Amino acid sequence: MDTKENISDELVRLLQRTGAMFRRMRPPADDGAKKECGKGKCDPRRHAGKGRIINIIREHGEIPQTNLAQMLGIRPQSLSEAVMRLCEEGIVKKTRSEYDGRVTILSLTEYGLECSAKMQEGRLALAEEFMSPLSNEEKEELKALLTKLIEAKGDEAQ
Repeated sequence: MDTKENISDELVRLLQRTGAMFRRMRPPADDGAKKECGKGKCDPRRHAGKGRIINIIREHGEIPQTNLAQMLGIRPQSLSEAVMRLCEEGIVKKTRSEYDGRVTILSLTEYGLECSAKMQEGRLALAEEFMSPLSNEEKEELKALLTKLIEAKGDEAQ
């Protein structure tokens, strides 16, 4: 194995490791929320595992459940349980498509939008904490390099 392969492999491992470190980080507790939801309080930590679902729905406003499953790379049946829980918690609402009654459309409730905003605030705070060892110049350089990789290889994992 030559040096190019070693450095490439090492870089991939470092990216995986930093990604895993960031995923393990959790926002600080909101003492007012105390892991309660549905009573006008939202603790983003409670929905951390469903954050990607919530974010995609927020970004699209309304999305067919089958499209969401495709974006997540999972079977629609596998998504159903998570969606059911989010509906029970008052975060997501399901409606039937007016064009095709077989299609279930997902959207966020007002409460879901509030939770999504709090999750975004927490993610931004974590990102600042995670990147704090880097100077602004280093952050810009890292951003440029990662953007170059994504653009060169295509972003299938949006």
